[in-house]
Amino acid sequence: MRFTARAVLLVSIPLLLAACATGPNQIVARDPLPPPPPGYRVVCDTSRAPFYLYQASCRPAVPAATALQVRG
Repeated sequence: MRFTARAVLLVSIPLLLAACATGPNQIVARDPLPPPPPGYRVVCDTSRAPFYLYQASCRPAVPAATALQVRG
C-alpha cells in the first residue's frame, strides 16, 4: 500500500505542475472579413452566469427612426 501511494504521488506531481505551468488560451478579437458597412452597429448584453462566468448576446442595432417635428 505504501509503495502504491508513493508511486501515485510521484506520477501525479509532475502532471499537476505541467498543467499549472501553461497559461490560459487568450481570445484575440480579429477584424471581420469583409468589413461591415458604414454605420453598422451591434448592441451587446452581458449577464452573469453561475461559477463566475459571463454570458453575452449581441444583435444588430435598430437604426433610430427619424421623426419630423412641426413647430407651430
